Amino acid sequence: MMLTLKRLWLCFRESRPAVQMIVLARFGAGVVLAGGASRPAGRIAVCALAWLCGTVSIYVFNGLTDRPEDVANGSHRPLARGALPVGFATAVTALTAGVAVAGALWAGRWPALVMAGYMAVGYAYSGPPSPLKKHCAGASGAVTLMGVATYVFGSLAAGGRPDAALIPFATAMALWMGAVGGVAKDLSDVAGDRAAGRRTWPLALGEKRTRVLVSLSACAIATGFLWSGRHFAPLLAAPAAALLCGALATCVACVKAPAAASRARRRLPYRSFMWTQYACHAALAGGCIGVLH
Repeated sequence: MMLTLKRLWLCFRESRPAVQMIVLARFGAGVVLAGGASRPAGRIAVCALAWLCGTVSIYVFNGLTDRPEDVANGSHRPLARGALPVGFATAVTALTAGVAVAGALWAGRWPALVMAGYMAVGYAYSGPPSPLKKHCAGASGAVTLMGVATYVFGSLAAGGRPDAALIPFATAMALWMGAVGGVAKDLSDVAGDRAAGRRTWPLALGEKRTRVLVSLSACAIATGFLWSGRHFAPLLAAPAAALLCGALATCVACVKAPAAASRARRRLPYRSFMWTQYACHAALAGGCIGVLH
């Protein structure tokens, strides 16, 4: 029993807890900005669990397919270091996928369709015959679509009409995922990606140009979000300010992450991207609480 629990925990570790937390934050933003406060808490909880299980399934599957690259990159993830058996991880991938689909079907036709699309893109990102992750545009596009799907699923779980703030917020955050995070994450994994034959942004453009691309994308998205917040949804003023600060921090991180630096330093732009997401969602939550009071 203890061994099973330990392996389940390792599966969760493989699915990147930091990613699962921000996925739930995106889902929560979709709920709140679609009037979720008026819906039964049980329905929202079931939908949240279903989406979490779907995301865990996708990320553990990604870990299974990424093992050779992760070993080459010196990753400490459970599968890469041999702490998590492949067979157990495969079983958890299937089980969590089943729970995700069942929960979405229970929620209704549209949630089920969004879940199906989300899972399809998630598996296409990593799985055969031609994984989207092998090509820079495919990887960024998949990440963006999965971000949009999370906000949409949250709004469907709430069953309400989306607030005026939902579309610009979800659009900015999804673009932030695809054009910043989806590019920055590869800066620390060049060796493994090259060995696996991937065509990631650093391998296609070179690492220096990729850092410039990340910086320009971050600033462009933050500027556009700031403008849309001022003109369409005052509630987004704080999240927009957080995104602008995060964009500047990401630019600094790109400067401090040259190709010759350690893997930890080359990962700074991605960490800045992640912390910025947390800050934006926290700012949105604070604004919503302020409105309620």
